[in-house]
This record gives sequence, C-alpha cells and structure tokens, in this order.
Amino acid sequence: MRLKIFLISLLISLPFWWGINVFEKSLEDFFFWKITENYEPCLLFSAQLNQTIKSIKAQKIKDLEVDAKSAISVEIFPDSPGQEKILFEKNSDKILPIASITKLFTAYTVLENYKNLSQIVEISEKAANQIGNGSQKLNIGQKFKVKELLYPMLIESNNSAAYALAELFDKEEKEPKAFVDLMNLEVKNLGLKNTYFINPTGLEPENINQNLDCANFNLNCSTAKDLKEFVKYLLFSKKKELYDLIWEILKFPEFEFYSLNGTYYKLINTNKLLGTIPEIKGGKTGYTEKAGECFLLVLENPKRKSFIVNVILGAKDRFKEMKKIIEAIN
Repeated sequence: MRLKIFLISLLISLPFWWGINVFEKSLEDFFFWKITENYEPCLLFSAQLNQTIKSIKAQKIKDLEVDAKSAISVEIFPDSPGQEKILFEKNSDKILPIASITKLFTAYTVLENYKNLSQIVEISEKAANQIGNGSQKLNIGQKFKVKELLYPMLIESNNSAAYALAELFDKEEKEPKAFVDLMNLEVKNLGLKNTYFINPTGLEPENINQNLDCANFNLNCSTAKDLKEFVKYLLFSKKKELYDLIWEILKFPEFEFYSLNGTYYKLINTNKLLGTIPEIKGGKTGYTEKAGECFLLVLENPKRKSFIVNVILGAKDRFKEMKKIIEAIN
C-alpha cells in the first residue's frame, strides 16, 4: 500500500520537477511547461505539442504590427557573434533620420580617439546654447572631465555635452567639423554604408527652410540594420571592454555628479523602460520633428547567454511599440 501511494505521489510531482529541471533552459520552454502542466506525462514532452507551441509563437511574431517606419529585432549569440536570428523585421534597410541615437556614435568616437578621458573640457557659449538639453543645462564656463560629459550626453541626451566633446577635437574651429568627419570615417571603417552624420548631437539644422531629408545628406541618418551591426560591434569586438563604459552609463535610471566648479547635477534617463524590464543592458532614445521617435534597446537573455538588439525608427510612441516587440518575441 505504501509503495502504491509513493508511486502515485511521484507521478503527480513529475510535471513540476521536469518543469524546473528540464525546461529552465529558456523562457520559451518555461511557457511551454506552464501551458501544458495539466497534460498527461506522455503528452507533455511530445514533439508534436512542442512544435505546436513554437508555431503559435512564430504566428504571433508574424502577425505583429509595429507603428514605425522601420524596426528590427535580432538575437545574437556571444559564443558565435556571426550567428544571429532575426526575430522581427520591418523596412530594416530604409535610410532614416536617427536623431539622438547619434550620441552612441559620438561616445564611440570619443572612446576611440580621446586617449585621456580625464582631460578637462570647458563649456563654451556655443555648446551651452544647444537646444534640447533635458533637465540639466550646462552653463558657460562649467568644467568637466571628458568621461564625466559622457553621462549627461547618454543618460539625458544632453546636446551641450555632445557638442562640447566634439569641440574639444576642433579647438580652433567655429564648428566641430573635424570631429564629425572623424565620426563618418569611423562608421565607414565599420562597414556601415548607410550611416552618416552632419553633427555630433542628432539635432536638425536651424535653417528650417532647408529641404531636410536623408537623400540630401543634411540629417544624421542610418538604418535599423546598420544600427544593429554597430551594437554588435560594441558588444563583441576585440575592444569591447573599451565600450563597456557606454553600457554602464546607459543602465543608470538616475545619476548624480558635480562639475569641477562644484555645480550639482542630477540626471534622469530618457529610457522610460528602465526598471520595468530587468533584462535591459542599455538603450538610447532620439526625437526630432523629421525623425519622429526613435529607440534602440539591447536586452540580455541569461538563459540562452545571448543579446537581443531592438531598433525602432520613425515611431509615434517608441515605448509602446518597443513593448509590443518585446512581448511578441518572449
């Protein structure tokens, strides 16, 4: 009798223990276990049922509608960086304005070419007067180390910080043209054929009478696919440790620091999904009238030891559309 009770108990507990030990490999498998936890053991692990669940997920992604001009979601595997799986794609080769996503390239160019991140930068009048500086204005005469200016630039998309970092490379020039030329050279060296810049901030030119579009080369432009390739380089290149600072900064919901003059600053991250999705490695927002709302977001998948790179360009509500993608691919 005792043996019979033991065997019945063991049979009842099998789905639970198998659910924990066998299916902890991925979130997909976890959902499969939850959906089928009440099935008989002989059905639970059937290949046919597993394929059905995967088909449902594939159909969910296929039916996904993202209200944006362009988007892409790609899973990339560290053990083989060349190996990637496109999860979702919409017009990913379309050249579009990228607004303040530009600042990721500005940070990259700084890290590649400024050997002394403790070098002092003084905010000029031109830098201080850049529009769209988030909650914190960097005033004329304020002094910062190069590394310190990366924080307001990436966290709150501060245009004064981006402009000041570029000016440092062009001390004798009225405009930081040489730095922008360097940005364009860097992306060319990375093989990003559809990416180019006219400034280090992502702002549109002040002359509103210009015919502003990517075809006229008078906006900072790229493609979702180029941006994905750029992120892949930051994550997996031989110099990836150099770029870890970018990801470290992008993960701060808030950040407090002082200028060398003693002025206190509190930065608020423009990425509103921080804190709502624990898997976020980092993200960068952007907005201009021509670009619409843009968003680049990188997620970590610890179960599969992979990264998921998501890009949205030309959206009306970047956070809403990004949530749609994340919910569909999980």
